Amino acid sequence: MIVRSTRVAAIETVFHYADGATIRQSVREGDFGRRWRVGGTVTFDAPARAVPVSSIGIGFERPAWDRLLDIAVTGPPPMQAGMREALVIGAGLALLALSLIGNLLIAFAARRTPPVWNALWAGCVLAWALLWTQTLLFVAPAMAGTVSARLATLFSTSAIGCAIGFFLASAGGPISRRLRSAIAAVAVLVVLLGAIAAFCPGARLPMAASALNLTILSAAVGLTAICLWQWRRGNAQARDFLFSFTIPMLAVLWSIFADRGIAADDDGGMYLVLGACALQTVWLTGVVAVQLWAVRIERDAAQAESSLMTRLAVTDPLTGLLNRRGFVERVETLLLETSPVTLVLIDIDRFKRVNDRHGHDAGDAVLRAVAAALSWVPDARAIGRLGGEEFGLLAANLSPARAIEFANQARAAIAEEQVQAGDTFISVTASAGVSCVPAGTDFMTLYKAADRALYAAKDAGRDRAEIAPNLHAA
Repeated sequence: MIVRSTRVAAIETVFHYADGATIRQSVREGDFGRRWRVGGTVTFDAPARAVPVSSIGIGFERPAWDRLLDIAVTGPPPMQAGMREALVIGAGLALLALSLIGNLLIAFAARRTPPVWNALWAGCVLAWALLWTQTLLFVAPAMAGTVSARLATLFSTSAIGCAIGFFLASAGGPISRRLRSAIAAVAVLVVLLGAIAAFCPGARLPMAASALNLTILSAAVGLTAICLWQWRRGNAQARDFLFSFTIPMLAVLWSIFADRGIAADDDGGMYLVLGACALQTVWLTGVVAVQLWAVRIERDAAQAESSLMTRLAVTDPLTGLLNRRGFVERVETLLLETSPVTLVLIDIDRFKRVNDRHGHDAGDAVLRAVAAALSWVPDARAIGRLGGEEFGLLAANLSPARAIEFANQARAAIAEEQVQAGDTFISVTASAGVSCVPAGTDFMTLYKAADRALYAAKDAGRDRAEIAPNLHAA
């Protein structure tokens, strides 16, 4: 004999045999012994004797509600049925556990609220399933009976509240504050009624159960209407919520009002609810993961674009070197970090003639060639095009003699470059002005000193390097 309701203080059965013998078997809350089975049942097996069983008597101590009593007298269940039952329960519990862990990881990584609510939903359904199927009795046998039944009711209604919380967190943005408050109030009401139904005395349980079932039905209908309304207004999250929760919502309503499942052995429809909720949590976890992945792609694209714009803001588009702004930023940073700081200003000699004789395209090619040559100068901390044909090189910790050598290396690299313009090869020379200052000096002081040295090199005949007077004293 199989009893599917365990919300009682005690159950006792009496097997009467044809020869007048009787055998009694009993269980009490907190002590089901070996008679509980995974699947939420208590089984009483009539011992085999030479004479058949003539009748069976069963008694209950403080049953919560007669309607909850579900008793079946059957032969030994076929092995395939037991395997199928174990498979459904095991798969459902595993999927719920994976969904719980997955959503917690997503919530931690993304720092977003919807995965938290989805994790709470999965956790409540998992707790309900562990209690209803009595799987938890493997590790906590003292919870057998009324305690498990009450907690299962509480977790089942809490799961509905978490589902509504997920809706508000994921799709409730476009909804008015007043309507959001009303939806949240319904979620709280469902949880409160669930707590009342779980812990109220047996005499009041029918009224509490009716109120709870009516509230769940109203919440399901109302939430469906809101999702459809928001979907029509372009709320994609409301559409996703409707798709993901429709099947478990229908399964819950079917189990409440039909009190059975689709399969013949699914009394109460709990296997239907477990399977629907398990598949829903996995599907919804995938949807949330895809949505967050799309958000991450958009964020990475925005960051890449921002990085590109920042780089372009300090880059000379013709040569690819730092522009004046970017070069000045590098100089100012180095002036705060090290001493001495050396600035070399380089100006291409008679560059106007190149443009006049060969055209601006050839002039641009010369500028690019000069930039390429300067890029290979050793010890350069930064290289930039400061405007027109003027370039800047930045170095640190150079002596005056090494600073002059550094400038001449740059000039020699420029002189070796040849740019083809039609049948002609263009080569240019450059003049350089060098300045060196200690840390803490501002950029303009460093720049003006190098600029004066550059003009001195121009006045001295070009194609040479000059050092600012302060370096001669160093």
